[in-house]
Amino acid sequence: MTKSPDRQLERGLEPGLEPGLERFFAPRHIAVIGASADANSISGQPLRFLRERGYPGTVYPVNPKYGEIGGTRCYPDVAAPP
Repeated sequence: MTKSPDRQLERGLEPGLEPGLERFFAPRHIAVIGASADANSISGQPLRFLRERGYPGTVYPVNPKYGEIGGTRCYPDVAAPP
């Protein structure tokens, strides 16, 4: 069963998107494994792109080297974010 087209459009989803796929294509949270404080490095770009493009969900940088990246708490492993 799909959600109503109006509700899906509010969330920026294509009408008719299956509910199970919504979690994949419109996640509420993203963990960036190996995030780097250097926004220009290959491991820093995903975090930078998510911020620049206004990702509406919560981003959890994960890297045991950092306590914080760009003002966002950084977690030591994937089990640590709430």
